[in-house]
Amino acid sequence: MTEEPKKNILMALGNPLLSDEGVGVHILGEIEKHIPPPRPFDLLDSGNSSMRVLHNLKGHEKAVFVDCALMGVKPGEMKRFLPEEAFSAKQIQGFSLHEGDLMKTLELAKMLGDLPEQVVIFGIQPASLEPGEKLSPALAAKLAFYTDQIMGEFK
Repeated sequence: MTEEPKKNILMALGNPLLSDEGVGVHILGEIEKHIPPPRPFDLLDSGNSSMRVLHNLKGHEKAVFVDCALMGVKPGEMKRFLPEEAFSAKQIQGFSLHEGDLMKTLELAKMLGDLPEQVVIFGIQPASLEPGEKLSPALAAKLAFYTDQIMGEFK
């Protein structure tokens, strides 16, 4: 017997082997440490998998995404977007199983009728995308801030 999905889901996107590209995974880790189950939302490390994102949207009323995003702002700055306020600068032709494009995935979810009523995206400007599992000092210093801001979406 599988557990029914909760109304809300928090998904981290990115690659934790490329420093700040994995900021979402670090945020999930903070939430897991400080907010024990049962949580009022599902948590998912989606990596770079569009299919994993798509599969896990179904059945949720609200989806919150957190990802490293090149936005041309100061490293460590976080912005909150709704899907209609964001765009992808990725040059992926069609739909890729190997490299995720959140905006294309959300479009597909909408076409399939699986897009939650509410979708929120948090983008965090990286300071480093170099190989390594640690966040840059600029992002590591703000980890608690990011976590608090994102958790505010579920109150």
